[in-house]
Amino acid sequence: MLNNLELAELASQDPPLQPLYEPENAGVQVLSPILYEQDYKDGMALYRALIEREEYSHRGIAVTKFILAHNPAHYSIWAYRAKCLAALSIDPLEELSYVNRLTEQNGKNYQLWHHRELQVRRLGRIPEDELETLETFLVEDDAKNYHLWSYLQWLIGEYGDKKRWREFLPLTERLIERDPYNNSAWNHRHYVLFDIAEAGTLDQTFVGEEIRYAITQIDRAPDNVSSWWYARAVAEDVGAQPESSNLLKETALRHQTLPSLDYLAEHYEAEGNLEKAKGYLTLLSTRDKIRVKYWQFRISRLGADDRSGEAAHYKT
Repeated sequence: MLNNLELAELASQDPPLQPLYEPENAGVQVLSPILYEQDYKDGMALYRALIEREEYSHRGIAVTKFILAHNPAHYSIWAYRAKCLAALSIDPLEELSYVNRLTEQNGKNYQLWHHRELQVRRLGRIPEDELETLETFLVEDDAKNYHLWSYLQWLIGEYGDKKRWREFLPLTERLIERDPYNNSAWNHRHYVLFDIAEAGTLDQTFVGEEIRYAITQIDRAPDNVSSWWYARAVAEDVGAQPESSNLLKETALRHQTLPSLDYLAEHYEAEGNLEKAKGYLTLLSTRDKIRVKYWQFRISRLGADDRSGEAAHYKT
């Protein structure tokens, strides 16, 4: 018997729905039973009945809304809801409004972001105000939400205008200004430059400006690995001019932090000055006790043709 009036009304709609409850473990003592609320059990019982009947209806959507209010991470419920929405041709924008409300309290729910992607795929474009909505979630909720960043990269990669790639950079600047250690923002900035814009279209003037931007953030937090690796990636992926390379070298010499010493070691090794490279790696092995064996390994591989690949493996 359904005690919840909302569920009882849904079950009584034509055609009537007979709830399907999970069988009780009669005579079996369960060591650690899950104490679901009765409303949740009733909602799931209606869901099972809907699945058995293969009913994809407005009633089905209402049942999923009831269940998701109790358990917003239920993958099967999200999948069933998506099928109902598609079968009824419900406006994806209407559904995104519902998703936004749930996101405010469940921002790290992967199922929610996957469902959001499905609705945008149905729509076939970036919804109006979608980028602003995502920025609000990043600024006011969690600036390092992995699922949100993954969704954002998929969104602009799938539907973004690649000719207007510069418009995607200010968001990263605002977040990096708030927290230069936000590796997600640095990663997204790199994604925009090398996946949305094509690296071959980036002129040296822009590359120089980008490296100088990274250096201003390094000066704010000299020990920040994120800003250092971003600057190095831009210089290496595009091929920075000597002026930009010299700026990075001067910055590294000025700060002498672990990431700057690492840069100097690789810089001098690339120049063929193995003695200086060894000196910086030796200094790293004395200052970075946690990775002392890694730095010793780097020293042992100095000058080897395949050293960079092996070092990258050990670094991860």
